[in-house]
Amino acid sequence: MSQLKPVVYIISIALVFFGPAPISSAIDSNPSVLLNSEIESLIKALSHQESSSKNEKAAYVIAIVHNREVQIKLLSQTKKAFENNQDLKIQGRTVSVVLIPFSDAVKLQDKLGKKKPNAVYIPSGNDKSIRVILSVTRRMHILSITNVPDFVHWKGVTLGVDSSKGGNPKIMVNLASCQNEKVEFDQKLLEKAEVFF
Repeated sequence: MSQLKPVVYIISIALVFFGPAPISSAIDSNPSVLLNSEIESLIKALSHQESSSKNEKAAYVIAIVHNREVQIKLLSQTKKAFENNQDLKIQGRTVSVVLIPFSDAVKLQDKLGKKKPNAVYIPSGNDKSIRVILSVTRRMHILSITNVPDFVHWKGVTLGVDSSKGGNPKIMVNLASCQNEKVEFDQKLLEKAEVFF
């Protein structure tokens, strides 16, 4: 019992000087909670896509494209985050997710042609292959999405989220990439988003 007193004392001092931990630090310490929030924000943003087919019978297919450097754990968490948000619909359509490994542009184009996704999700770890992946999405007019802010700002992914400042994820839209992938978003989304040209 006397061994607990120093621990309680140290915790009490920490609370006095630093206060309780903010909610955002709880999210930061649990990456799957943050990823789930980012995916939810992306799915909601996809509902503002104007150029998407509104065939309510077909699922809205999102292909998670990954190279060998993307960690298997991250892929599993990302797929689970999409599955956790299956109650959300994109223009009345259920969301379906497929994993597509990346090795080169020709094979990726072939795989995307067979799976016919509405969007390609590019997770972190694709730094070396992102330019090639985007060349395919642009050629095939498939919307590119990510949760990596630098991929939107510097690499040219069309739609993304930024959670680096804490709070709710901020939607990011790259308008030049919208033109390249032949995608349009409604004004309501663009007014709320951080927009890049």
